[in-house]
Amino acid sequence: MKYAIIEACGKQYRVAEGDVVFVEKLDVEAGDTYTFDRVLAARLGQRAVELLDSDIGGRAVGIRNNQIIDVSLDEAVNSVDNFDKKLYQFNSVLAKF
Repeated sequence: MKYAIIEACGKQYRVAEGDVVFVEKLDVEAGDTYTFDRVLAARLGQRAVELLDSDIGGRAVGIRNNQIIDVSLDEAVNSVDNFDKKLYQFNSVLAKF
């Protein structure tokens, strides 16, 4: 089953096509549709698969300036950057699958 991880109102949700999701604090009437612009895991995973499919290894996939990017593992490990601890923990959980 294909699914995606979306972010809305500071929370993350695992969803599949056709799911109905209750999101607190979202100003949408019941029954209305809403398009989420922050589908995280599916897009990051897609880029990782594209790299592997092209026989490109040793890359880390991430987000910089709202763009999905890939950088060398050395650059990813050695860069000094502020990061979201919750997102880091979430990615650590995903990495176990």
